[in-house]
Formats: sequence, structure tokens, C-alpha cells
Amino acid sequence: MNNILRSDTVIKIVSVLVAIVLWAYVIGEQNPFVEHTFRDVPIQFNNLEDIDYALVEDESSFKINVRVKTRRSYLAKLTKDMINAEVNMRGRIEGENLLPITIILPEQAELVSVNPTEIMVTLEPIIERQIPVTVRVHGEPADGFAIMEPIIKPAEAILNGPKSIVETIKSAFISVDVSGRSEDVKGDFLLRVTDEKSSESKKITYKPEIVEALVPIVKKVDVEIEPNIIGKPNEGYTISGVVINPSMISVTGDEDVISNLQKIRTETINLNDVKEDVHKEVKVILPTGVELVTGEKDIINITVRIGKIEQHTLNTIKEVNFINLIEGYEVSADPVDISVSLKGLKQDLNRIKEEDINVHADLKGLQEGTHEVKLSISIPDNVTLGDFYPKHINIEIKRGEEI
Repeated sequence: MNNILRSDTVIKIVSVLVAIVLWAYVIGEQNPFVEHTFRDVPIQFNNLEDIDYALVEDESSFKINVRVKTRRSYLAKLTKDMINAEVNMRGRIEGENLLPITIILPEQAELVSVNPTEIMVTLEPIIERQIPVTVRVHGEPADGFAIMEPIIKPAEAILNGPKSIVETIKSAFISVDVSGRSEDVKGDFLLRVTDEKSSESKKITYKPEIVEALVPIVKKVDVEIEPNIIGKPNEGYTISGVVINPSMISVTGDEDVISNLQKIRTETINLNDVKEDVHKEVKVILPTGVELVTGEKDIINITVRIGKIEQHTLNTIKEVNFINLIEGYEVSADPVDISVSLKGLKQDLNRIKEEDINVHADLKGLQEGTHEVKLSISIPDNVTLGDFYPKHINIEIKRGEEI
């Protein structure tokens, strides 16, 4: 009886083993193990926040290839996101660090290979830095209006991040559009932080992220600059021209003051005894209650051109223009052969023509008869009269019907 029982047990065990083998064979044939390489698996940097250093490189730049082995049916479900590639940053030091990569897979998958198996990273100190916040104004206010110095709160931004990146930051600014505005622009504006290439970095943090700003918009007037020139050039020299840059500036202030403001004078420019051009940077003298609008400078560049005075003699025959002749009388006189000496700049003298010279005689109070009258000369304003000859001529005044 015992032999029979033993025989049945053996048969059952063998049957189970055969069934297992057959099951494994069938499973292996229908759902075999396969290998697959997952490329560009990102690396997770654990405990980076626990050290006093920052990663110089961009975390997203580190990627590896992971080859796994799993059943074909499971491979269809396995994705790159289910593979964890990690490095431990705790205890790392400043500078270069060669770090082994740890791969964590789901239970149904087996690691075959990793490429690369370790990565080189660079760590540097985390620093904090303060820089001023500026306002970049875009657009133009309405006609007749201008912007004044913005008021910012807070006036500085605090940067935090890797030393090499924080030190490249050049600007912390907000952008405010004032196009067509005729009143103050006030609000909360997003802060931007950029380097010398106007690029923003995700490797740093900064605060605040929002800045409160007020951009005053004021009425303005454009006024001429009047150089305050004193003194005279050396004898034989004169002012040939004045160049003003800028020739106009924009100001604002009390309405009753700026509404009547036409010109603004500068500091004095002394020309005593000069023989050559004078170049000066002078300040404008603003009246009480008046100030420059934002962007205007209080320094004006003045160039006073100095030219040498020359003399030129013009000989011409001219008809004399008689004035104040008694009504009913006529005057008899020959054209006068006159010599006129003129002084001025060479270029002005060269432009003088005979028709620019006029000869006059005043006959006021003169009665019928022969008279010697005094001549006067009129010339263009840009030259001066040196002398002329003759200064007198003889004329005869008669009743109109007797001539």
C-alpha cells in the first residue's frame, strides 16, 4: 500500500514539473525576453539643494543611453520616463566632480548596460548680488508732453545663483509703454534680468519678480538756446557765426512760467581779444520754477566762429536818391562817381554788388538855388562802412516848370 502511495506521489510531482517546464516553454516562445536601448535618458541630480554650490552646466544637457532586458509584452509598456538615472550631489566639492550614475528600473526590467556610466560636473559657489533696477521707456507721450525721472520700488534687485553667471548679469529692468499718454503711468511691472548679450538665464533666481513704478508725464515746451556772449574779438577780427548744439531744449515747470518762455540763456562766453574760433561747453541757466525734462542735458556745446576783417574798395557811378525835396521843385544833379571802402569777412565782401550800394542826400529845408549837400551811404548789414568819397556834391534846385 505504501509503495502504491509513493508511486502516485512521484507521478504527481513529475507531472507538476513537466507542466511547469511546458508552461515556461510556451511563455518563452510567446513572450520572450528582449533587449532595448533607451536613448537620451535625463539625469536627476539628487540633494543638489543641500550643498552650497551650484551646477555650472545646464542640468538638461546631461543625457545617457540605458539598455534594458525585459519581456516583450512589458517592453511595450516601458517608457523612458520610467527609467530613473540619478547622481548623488551630497558631499561634493567646488570644481570638477566625476560622479557615478545609479539606474533604478521597474521590477520587470533588468539593466544590461549604461553609456556613459559616470559624468563630469562642475560646481561653483552660490553668490548673492544687488544691482539697480532701471526703467526702459517705450513709445512717445502725447504731443506737448514729456516723461520725468521714474520712481521705482524697490530700486534694487537681489540676484542669487552660480558665481560665474551672476557676475555676467548687466541689467535688471522693467519696460513701460508711454505711447500717446498725457498723464502719469503707474503700475506693477515684470522684472527682467539679462546679461551683456541681452539673454536671460534660468540658472539664477532674483527678487522681486514684480516692481512697482511711477513714470510721471508732464507738459513741456521747446525753447531756443541763446548763448550769452560777452566781450569783443581782437582788433581786426569779428564773429562770423555761432553754432549751437543742441539749439533747442525741452523744459517743464510752472504753467505761468513756461507758457511765456521763449529762450533760455547760457553761462557767459568771453570773446575778449580772441583771434580764432572758440569752443565751449556751457550750462544753461534755468529760470526759477523751470526744469529739464528727462533725457535733456544741461550742457550746451557752443562754437563761436571768428573771422579776420578785410577791406574792399568798390568804385561805381551811382544816381543819388534825394529825399525831402520841397513839393513843386526839382533837383538837377549828375550821377556821382563814388568810391566806397567796405569792411567785413572775405566771403561777405565777395558777395557785394554795385546795386547793393545806395547813395542818398537829404534836401530838407533847402530852397531854390545852388547848394552843396552831404551824401550818405547805405550798405548790406553783414558789412560795415569804412569810408567813401566824395562826401558832398553840388546840386541845383529849381521850380518844376523852369527846368
